[in-house]
Amino acid sequence: MKKGTAKIVFTCFPMRNRGYFEWLYTGLQILEQRSVLALSHEGGSLDRFFRGHPRVFGKLLERFPDSMGMLAPVDYFALAGRYERGGKSVTFAYDVTDAPFNYALAWLECADLYFKMQCPSDWDELGFPLSTTVRVPYHPEVLRSRHKIRPTMSTGGITSTLDLKRNLGVLASDRQRIASRKDIRIFASFGSDRGPGPWEADRLPPAPHNFHNERSLVGLLGSGVGHPNEKRGELVRRLRSWNKADVDARIWNSRDPSIQGDAFAWNDYLVKVSGSVFNVNISGFRRSAPFRIIDTLRMGSMVATDNLAVLWYRPFDPDLEVHSIGELGYEARDRVNWAGAEHELSRLYDLADSRRNCGREVLACFDEKWHPERLASYFVEECEKVLEGGVG
Repeated sequence: MKKGTAKIVFTCFPMRNRGYFEWLYTGLQILEQRSVLALSHEGGSLDRFFRGHPRVFGKLLERFPDSMGMLAPVDYFALAGRYERGGKSVTFAYDVTDAPFNYALAWLECADLYFKMQCPSDWDELGFPLSTTVRVPYHPEVLRSRHKIRPTMSTGGITSTLDLKRNLGVLASDRQRIASRKDIRIFASFGSDRGPGPWEADRLPPAPHNFHNERSLVGLLGSGVGHPNEKRGELVRRLRSWNKADVDARIWNSRDPSIQGDAFAWNDYLVKVSGSVFNVNISGFRRSAPFRIIDTLRMGSMVATDNLAVLWYRPFDPDLEVHSIGELGYEARDRVNWAGAEHELSRLYDLADSRRNCGREVLACFDEKWHPERLASYFVEECEKVLEGGVG
């Protein structure tokens, strides 16, 4: 960090998606507490009031749900502002939409830096690889502005209050819940094994800018793709067929009683994750990286996942943090190599016995790379590079 206290001024802070911004904002608050930088807010008085009182915003929408479209449009998914130091400034946007191919195009055009939560691991002018056979096109402005785009990481809310003391307390409390023993070798717990149906004829998609949501993809691509939820159901079915006491696999909402299992309360879920060597993940909607990844790592466990199509701002340790089991995601049903995926899970099951004490190493990686303060430091570093005339 160069001499002179930096200042971050937020000019757009979409409260609808405040939870998605909270990991970064918490880290920036930590840096502010350490006098590394100062945080400031600009905008209309009502907007600034809600930023300071997010719980009031939440209660208002609970009582008056019809006000959501006016107060928080569905396409309102980019945090924006400027980074200032020494009389110079850098404008930024921080995009949290759950799609590697959707961008807030006005921010992308105008900002000096564009941070992308679901950032593609590879760029191809033909589009984003939804599967090995299907690509979703990028807007031309995205390809033109690739030099501005920086990867971040996939994060959800901590408390959705933006309160530093409360958030640090929750993170510390969750860490205290980490199980002392890892009795489960493989854990797989998912909400559903079914994808959405196509749009009804008389119902328009709610976000014309945020194109290709789940229903659109299902309707447009049909049998050319298969939904990730279907893969989750099949993985659970196969894991259960092993009849292993140290494998816990379940779908919370399924029409198939053979894979149905009870849902966990959030705290119980975290404890179960921490008591498992591997937590199984399947890529999320539009092949995004679900919050399951960071929630697993921060609880001292490892992730077994289908091949990721997005990257974070630091590489994963392939022997400690994230282990790939093959192409699943949106692959068409007849193209999935289930034998290969099951073979990889079986290999990880055998490996798990020697990795039951991996928790300390995983947590050390988390503290070094993924803690909110680390994300905030990376954010500042990238702003500094552009401020000093580096790549932008």
